[in-house]
Amino acid sequence: MKTIASLAKTTAIGGLVFLLPLVLIGYEVERLTDGWVAVYLPGAPETRSGSVAYFTNDRVVPLDTDFAGIASCLKTLGRGSSKIISDTSRLQRNV
Repeated sequence: MKTIASLAKTTAIGGLVFLLPLVLIGYEVERLTDGWVAVYLPGAPETRSGSVAYFTNDRVVPLDTDFAGIASCLKTLGRGSSKIISDTSRLQRNV
């Protein structure tokens, strides 16, 4: 079983998930063969607790940040979001 710490060392990719009208920040855990993506949605401020959800791949957009950048933003309840979402036009995708 993978832990949050082991995800940080492997292939988890931070991304935006578009779930109208919300935009969620999570970690892409796995791309499934049928066009779905498994995403871990951490809690804030406690990122070791969260949910796993599945989205179609067109709803997941990679972020230009790393695991620690997202965790830092969530631990501060979203403060510093501009550091991980530098191009806010990406928030309009699929909306």
